[in-house]
Amino acid sequence: AESINLQLNQWKDAIAGNVILEPEGRNTGPAIALAALQLMHQDPEAIMVVVPADHVVKASKKFMQAVQFASELAENGHLVTFGIQPTRPETGYGYIQPLKRRKVGTKGTFIGYSVARFVEKPNFKTAQGYCRSGNYFWNSGIFVWKASKILSELAIHQPALTKLLISLQRRLGSEEFPSYLRKVYAKVESLSIGNAVMEHSTQSVVVPVDFGWSDVGSWGNLEEVVPLDKDGNVRNGNIID
Repeated sequence: AESINLQLNQWKDAIAGNVILEPEGRNTGPAIALAALQLMHQDPEAIMVVVPADHVVKASKKFMQAVQFASELAENGHLVTFGIQPTRPETGYGYIQPLKRRKVGTKGTFIGYSVARFVEKPNFKTAQGYCRSGNYFWNSGIFVWKASKILSELAIHQPALTKLLISLQRRLGSEEFPSYLRKVYAKVESLSIGNAVMEHSTQSVVVPVDFGWSDVGSWGNLEEVVPLDKDGNVRNGNIID
């Protein structure tokens, strides 16, 4: 905790008013909705980029180009996620099937497709079939959309959550907001943004990308993000082995 405080103090001017703390964990749906509310308060036309903190992206230039393209799609009302070409029948990731006959935009090597369906963490046999088909991507969990659009989609698909968000919106910027947020969050259902919106929306779009992505979700993923030595081991620091 002391180390974290030291790091945050170095950035306190930049993060003032730009960090929102959840009173308790309620999955990605409410967290993203809360951030969208804050952004809408600052800029009604704001575009959000949702990036998991524990993922790795190697090719930062390609990533920024993909975000720029996704932002253009978001301006047209699309909810964009990035799809990763599967390299193995991974059962720990969600999958996305694109509707390849329905392109919503192109730019250079980037193509946006309407989403046919999202699939949550399949079993091994199913994942093998997805890999063989060549028509499924891993769901990176990175999203780009207008803050206003994700809130309007939440209103359609999650009216109970939206009712609570409206009550929060009225108190944004007030002294009572932190205490009221704690009270409201205790009533919020735990929902992932995929379950809450992406699986239901007709505006969901996938953009296949290749920017060296990994969620480093297991020890086996380490070899995707750091070099191996001649024995095939990952070593870091002053090690005798």
